[in-house]
Amino acid sequence: MAKVIMAWPPCRNEKGHATHAQNRQYQFFKDPTYIYPVIPAIFISMLRLEPDNEVLWVDSVAEELGDVEFSKLIVDMKPDWVVLEANTMLAERYYEVINGLKQTLPSIKVIFTGEHPTAMPLEAKQKCLADYILTGGKWYYDAYKLITGKEYPKERLLPHIDRDSSRWWLYAYDNGNFARTPATYTMFAQDCWYRPKSPDGTTKACTFCTWVGYHPENKIRPVEDALQEVEELINKGFKEFFDDSGTFPVGKWLKEFCEKFIERGYNKHIVWGCNMRFGALKDEEFALMAKAGCRFILWGFESANQKTLDMLQKGTKMERIEQDLKVSSGYGIWNHLTIMFGYPWESIEEERRTYKMAKRFMLKDWASSAQATICMPYPGTALYKQCKENDWLLHEDWKRWDMSEPVVKMKHDFKEILKLQKKVYNISYHPIFIWNKLKRIKSFDDLCFYFRLFKKVFKRFEYIG
Repeated sequence: MAKVIMAWPPCRNEKGHATHAQNRQYQFFKDPTYIYPVIPAIFISMLRLEPDNEVLWVDSVAEELGDVEFSKLIVDMKPDWVVLEANTMLAERYYEVINGLKQTLPSIKVIFTGEHPTAMPLEAKQKCLADYILTGGKWYYDAYKLITGKEYPKERLLPHIDRDSSRWWLYAYDNGNFARTPATYTMFAQDCWYRPKSPDGTTKACTFCTWVGYHPENKIRPVEDALQEVEELINKGFKEFFDDSGTFPVGKWLKEFCEKFIERGYNKHIVWGCNMRFGALKDEEFALMAKAGCRFILWGFESANQKTLDMLQKGTKMERIEQDLKVSSGYGIWNHLTIMFGYPWESIEEERRTYKMAKRFMLKDWASSAQATICMPYPGTALYKQCKENDWLLHEDWKRWDMSEPVVKMKHDFKEILKLQKKVYNISYHPIFIWNKLKRIKSFDDLCFYFRLFKKVFKRFEYIG
């Protein structure tokens, strides 16, 4: 028997709540947004297959625990193992926590993993007293072997998430992407199927994405296995799920998934959302997805400048962006745009073009919402390498990489970027945008959803003076 804690230590900051449980980006929000950490949830679900294992899920940020409370949990449980998964921006904090833990309770074995030790393994070994530093996005296989003393059977599918053990309720409500609650996350593929190869055999995927190197392959679960998990969610009372695969599977897989979803009547009980790439779907596929209960699509818009999309290796053509948004919204799907500002090569005029295009899409009601972040060249990405080669990085003080200050040299004042970022959210106050939303209200659930969204928009930039 093994006693294991999957831990996220306290990360309190005057700027707000850290978004540290999902590794792809990191910010502080005044209004909490707690995103379900799917891969750690899969990992503890693997351990739960062994009936004698005892696991404890401790997300100090979502549960608002302080250092004393966090330490007391560890002392009281006396675990054999503590597992921590960290992104770059929290690396220094995790080093501090791990080193303190090993100095105080040296008998506890500590596993440190995540994007940062994968990208910067030498730094992690030099600064961290963890017993084991695991690299790569499939770290859960190695951790499983260390803890149980045996290999996870390769022929065995990964288990469906044990949502009670991973405390699903912490992440089921405070999320602006969910219209119906309680809601949760799935991951039918790890990670994105967009992994084109250049003539020399190197991968030409999105240069800013940390998961290109973290999950270089694309592993898609069988349709039937995915549908069985959906049925479990319905039986547990979930009203919505978002699939956090880098890009939702398309083609034959998508067709079979949607047709069986409809055939089994799942669309009468639950709605869903997913990540998608512009240019990946045909008109009839949008129609099928909508019929199967697809309520929400998250699109990586990034920039309104083709030069930037090409430099990011997005594989996106500007003409397909408007086309896909028009078709998707025409079938009633809520389109959500993810935008980035602060590219070191863009002029302020190019940055403003992105804002203006996003505003146009949102006032046309082709896009229903948008989020604007700062482009961050995280270690392990091709963009990080590019910034190093061009001397664009201002510093590598990871704890300051929270999007509230510049980390790369820009052609204009960073304050202008923050203004544009805020203006994207302020589109939601425009009378036309508000009227578009009022027309969509069909139930009390819709009204509650809009209230949650307004609250998050209002609080998002309180820390910006």
